[in-house]
Amino acid sequence: MHEPAPSSTASGVVLDIGRGTGALVMLVDADREGEEIDTEPAWGAGQHTHAAVLPRFLPFGTVHAVVIAGLPPGAHRILDPRGGSVVAEVRDGEVTQVDLRTKFT
Repeated sequence: MHEPAPSSTASGVVLDIGRGTGALVMLVDADREGEEIDTEPAWGAGQHTHAAVLPRFLPFGTVHAVVIAGLPPGAHRILDPRGGSVVAEVRDGEVTQVDLRTKFT
């Protein structure tokens, strides 16, 4: 079991993406703050990655999001810690945004 990540008050994120890697930004409901969202390649064996839901303070308001960078391009399964999953396509050298507020219930 992983320890919850400390909360952050920063809204900026540095992403290491480029040839051979992409990133996922997952928008989630505020009640999930502190939960860890896991991803894994949808094609089978591969690196299992996780990150905490944190508030992101933007000029128009606060959103809660998970940011995972350094993912290989392709389909990735996003695992809901409360059950279920969603598949998202990570593109090479790009940031893929997935709104899970309507998919994770």
